[in-house]
Amino acid sequence: MKHLFERMRNWKYFPVLLVLLLCLAMLLIVGGNAFGSETKSDLESRLESIIKSIDGVGDFSVFVSETGGNAIGAIVICEGANDIGVRIDILNVVSTALNIPQSSIQICEMK
Repeated sequence: MKHLFERMRNWKYFPVLLVLLLCLAMLLIVGGNAFGSETKSDLESRLESIIKSIDGVGDFSVFVSETGGNAIGAIVICEGANDIGVRIDILNVVSTALNIPQSSIQICEMK
């Protein structure tokens, strides 16, 4: 093992490999969420608490698209979205809560 490490240290690309490994370790430690698991944004959490109080909405999921902390669009997938009254209520609530135009909101019926 010691012999292997000494041979690697004499390898001309060893410093580059070492820097790359350190960068990878830092990326995994600092930005662990970047590889797969997204967390709910504060906007999504607040929006969920509002939507669940709308009459006619069953189970649902919310996704808010953000740029620089500002909402630019939203997707709501929910049970009850086939009812036009529920759909209009969701559209109005999401538009007002996020201060985005209704054209930036997509509402779909959940399977």
